[in-house]
Amino acid sequence: IQKAGYATDPNYANQLIQVINDFGLNLYDMNGDVVGNDVIEKAIEAGMKWVGKSPYVWGGGRNQADVDAGRFDCSSLVHYCYASAGITLGPRESVTTWSLINMGKPVPASEMKRGDLIFFDTAGRNGHIGIYLGNGKFLNDSSTQGVSIGDLNSAYWSRYFNGNVRRVVE
Repeated sequence: IQKAGYATDPNYANQLIQVINDFGLNLYDMNGDVVGNDVIEKAIEAGMKWVGKSPYVWGGGRNQADVDAGRFDCSSLVHYCYASAGITLGPRESVTTWSLINMGKPVPASEMKRGDLIFFDTAGRNGHIGIYLGNGKFLNDSSTQGVSIGDLNSAYWSRYFNGNVRRVVE
């Protein structure tokens, strides 16, 4: 680009890459469609349909009636999302954040990607979980917001994010 005379700033390429990453432009193709792993996208899509429509229910989501009605807690929402995409994260009836912390493989927080499981110390160590969406955002079911999109950069979530990240799908 620089040799063709379109960019004169030696940092142009790095700045452009930063803008692409900051605004999540790398998550879409030329038609505006989301790109990426189909399993991860299907899991996220399953959870996104409940955003703003499902209150938090502690212990919910562990039977079919709860799932059909959208009654989840944080761990059962994550389980439901991945089960909807064909990935079983242990038995639905007994899923907890503590069972999910052993799923997949650990990943440094600096390398987390869309679809990774991320953990928080809200109700004790690893007491809350969400699915990382990218750009600091994550899907979760919180006791105050229900199924919603959280922001790792917010004062609340940045205080409780403990750096534990698990990758269950490559």
